[in-house]
Amino acid sequence: MDYKPSTKDSLRSAAYRAVSYRPLTAKELRIKLQKRKDADHDRIEVIIQELLKDRYIDETSIAEDVIRRGKEVKLLARRLLQRDLMRRGIPQETIDTVLNEKYPESDESDVATMLALKKLRSKIGAKHWSVL
Repeated sequence: MDYKPSTKDSLRSAAYRAVSYRPLTAKELRIKLQKRKDADHDRIEVIIQELLKDRYIDETSIAEDVIRRGKEVKLLARRLLQRDLMRRGIPQETIDTVLNEKYPESDESDVATMLALKKLRSKIGAKHWSVL
C-alpha cells in the first residue's frame, strides 16, 4: 500500500519549504499557505505556532535585517522601514524596539545626507566627483 501524506503533513512540508527559500513573517506564510487547496485555517495556525516556537519564523531577525539593509544600503527613512515592516505583519512592539536599537532617530539625518551625496554623485558623474 502506498503512503499518502496527510493534509497536515503536506501543509507542514509546504510551510518548511517556503521558509527555507527566504525568511517569512507569520503573516506572509499564512497568506502563502491559505492559497493552497488543502489549506485549513486551524492547521495553518498550528503549523505557524510550531515554526515560531522552533524559530523557523523569527520576526525580530527579519526586522533587524530589513532595517540594516534599509539604513546602510538603500538609505531609507525610518518611516518607510516602519511601514514596510508593518505591511509584512511584524508586531508594532517589535518594530519599535528594533528601530530604536538599530536605527535611532539621531541617525536619520546622517542617512539623509548619504542619500543626497549618492544622488549628487549620480547626477554629476564619477569623473567630476573628485573636484567637489
